[in-house]
Amino acid sequence: PCWKDYACDCCLTPDEIINKDINKSLERIRRKNFNERKLLLLGNAEAGKSTFLKQMKLIHGRGFRIDEKRRLVPFIYRQILSVVRCICRQMNILCIRFHDDQNEEYARILNSQNGDDDDYGIPALSPRIVEAIKHVWSDEGVKTCYRRRREYRLTDSAKYFLDDIERISAQNFTPTDDDILRVRIPTTGIVQEDFQFARVQLR
Repeated sequence: PCWKDYACDCCLTPDEIINKDINKSLERIRRKNFNERKLLLLGNAEAGKSTFLKQMKLIHGRGFRIDEKRRLVPFIYRQILSVVRCICRQMNILCIRFHDDQNEEYARILNSQNGDDDDYGIPALSPRIVEAIKHVWSDEGVKTCYRRRREYRLTDSAKYFLDDIERISAQNFTPTDDDILRVRIPTTGIVQEDFQFARVQLR
């Protein structure tokens, strides 16, 4: 015989069948949510929220695809131009002279460029700009100004990118994981990422 006590579908009413399906769905959701944890990162600008997410993506996520890396190139170019212009401006404020007078002209070339505040970055660095960056960054007066960076605001990654301008300005440049961790991309909204840590799904 077919009894309701056995919860046999053929003996259930339509309402009981619907209720049983709902309970099954709720159980699946419960099991899924049991291994899922939600984290909310909050902090001031430049507090390291984006860097933390990028580190998690590299260590516990799928990493960055080639196309994702290449989309960051304009932001790296923007950051390089921004920091070298910042140093040049601070030289005037701190009364530091260029060791080589010719580099004053290179500094004027850099200061005449637009785009270091562009939300979309800079598509490319022209050979003229790359040459100017190399000359200015090699100047002893600029090095002195950089050593006094605690007296003004300069990103921690300034030296990293300027020291490697040859590689970064090369044709078909693709950022490394280290480049990605150091480039700053301001975020103005909510960014969601999923990570697998041990058996826990982080979101």
